[in-house]
Amino acid sequence: MKKISILPTIITLVLCLASATMQAATWEYEWDAINTLPGDAGWTVVGDNSSGGQGPQGYTISANVFINQSWAADADTGWTVAFRVKRDDSNAGFASLSFIGDDQYGNDFNYFASDRYRISTDSGLIYPTAPDSSNMIFQDVQIARSGNIVNVYMNGDDTPFASYEYTAAAGGNANIVRFGDFTSGDPVSTIQYVKYTTEGAFTPSQIPEPSNYATMLSLFAVCLFGYQLRKRQ
Repeated sequence: MKKISILPTIITLVLCLASATMQAATWEYEWDAINTLPGDAGWTVVGDNSSGGQGPQGYTISANVFINQSWAADADTGWTVAFRVKRDDSNAGFASLSFIGDDQYGNDFNYFASDRYRISTDSGLIYPTAPDSSNMIFQDVQIARSGNIVNVYMNGDDTPFASYEYTAAAGGNANIVRFGDFTSGDPVSTIQYVKYTTEGAFTPSQIPEPSNYATMLSLFAVCLFGYQLRKRQ
């Protein structure tokens, strides 16, 4: 029988396992707004949403209605919130969309007209133009904070759509995630999903979707098969 050196085999197996699991970040919470009502996913609906509600495109939040959920997020540890949303009203100007309060800071990402968003920063308000110049089509938004720095990513792109510092205190809205018409502008929003993790600030590619996990598991299976084959030689 051929003598086998086990050390190279073990090293190969460990490297394969590391490659398959290097993207270890996972979503701590996920809401499928197309198939699950907000009340069943931990949200509180504030206001009369009889003209909105769940439909084939997602959950519509009418004017004068917003939804809240409590969470426990540490700005220094970092957090990431992702959602898919579109604006459904045609009012001009500012309209609220989202507020994310962690243990220290408040963070907003709102609409402006039908083609832009409005974001508060320490340097003042900014108005980045939405992809395809429309916030009235579904856009995948991912907001990640680490310390004073906030990065916003759009549609799975790891290049920030907006990057800024914002240190306004959350105050009475600490540890709250909120969507809808909570200030002004009579916005109507349709949401398809909300996901978040309080384990760090991540780019879209750092939190793989299930299909990516399947790819990683397949890679590990190939490595394991190769190990077994080498072992039998």
